[in-house]
Amino acid sequence: MAASGTLVVYRAVFTALGLSMVGTLVYTCITDGSPFRAELLTPATTCTYIVTKLFEITPSGPSQDPLGHLLLRQDSLPERKYSFVTVGRTIFSILGILMAALVTYTVVTDGLPFRKDLLTPWMAATLFDFYIDVFAISVWVVHKESTWISSVIWICLLICFGSITTCGYIVVQLLQVSYQDPIYHVLLNSHSKYGIAPSQ
Repeated sequence: MAASGTLVVYRAVFTALGLSMVGTLVYTCITDGSPFRAELLTPATTCTYIVTKLFEITPSGPSQDPLGHLLLRQDSLPERKYSFVTVGRTIFSILGILMAALVTYTVVTDGLPFRKDLLTPWMAATLFDFYIDVFAISVWVVHKESTWISSVIWICLLICFGSITTCGYIVVQLLQVSYQDPIYHVLLNSHSKYGIAPSQ
């Protein structure tokens, strides 16, 4: 029964976030013109995808938590000659290092971003976009982490450092998955991965 309530909450929250991002995008286009930046549609698309998948889960289905069921891949994977886990570790390590270098270079050459000339309506829309993404990733972090303290620390790092922390967190999670495991196991917590029912 608790899983059913959680499912309703997830559906409502991600629907509201998606609609609020679309509203922000429309309002900003009307008041400040179009920036021709399609990436601002990403949070609305992400929220639409998550809500669609959440509505595919029935409350009378398995008693596991909705996120575990949402993230669990149902089909079997063919044998492969290389490990997606190893490829993921490499790619996200490189992306995290590049992003850290880019942020450091930008701060050194242009200063901190907390200046009035940068506060435009599109910057507000971009920040709103960023925090919707942070929320979606934070739901995954809370699902993965075994304690609230580690969840809060990771979420604070996500808020402060964005994609640098996201890449670091993904690499840490990929290091905890065997290179022989399917790549989607990085999304699951230990209960979902091994079919253990979560404690109530």
